Amino acid sequence: MKHSAKNLFLSVLGSGFLPKMPGTYGSLVGLLLCMAIYLVISEVWSSWIFSSVLIFLATTLFSISIPLINEIEKQHGLHDPSWIVIDELVGMMIALLLPWLWQSWWLPVIVFGLFRLFDIWKPFPISIVDDKKGGVYVMLDDIIAGIMAAVVGMCILYLSRLYDLIMLTYLLEMVPKVQ
Repeated sequence: MKHSAKNLFLSVLGSGFLPKMPGTYGSLVGLLLCMAIYLVISEVWSSWIFSSVLIFLATTLFSISIPLINEIEKQHGLHDPSWIVIDELVGMMIALLLPWLWQSWWLPVIVFGLFRLFDIWKPFPISIVDDKKGGVYVMLDDIIAGIMAAVVGMCILYLSRLYDLIMLTYLLEMVPKVQ
């Protein structure tokens, strides 16, 4: 495979050409990129600026990738070649879009794991778009996996907060009352 600018873009700077698990490498690049963006932006501006930047980047990458993927699929007669991991990068941007998911160090890692699980497992509604040919569908299945990972990540966050509240209430009840 020739390492042209187009191929380097679609393989996320070559991470899609690494042996075994190219989608995981592309997703990991997405996690690290989102982490770097969050650390830089959250120090200076509101966390909502972080979300806006990710939306802008994901939309731009989505728009650029579709015709390039269509061209690769047509040239090589392949549907969703494994070395194309730009879809995983965009999916991770969607998965980590919500600033609440960055309130603890472990949530982005769990969301990364959930994203990979959904991307590999392909549950409904991902399965509907997964077999369809074309750049839109290559990108769309990872966007749906990203949305699902974000929703489950938010549920985990809320359940952990509920657990903290229950434990705090329990501990406060154990403290002797001063009369």
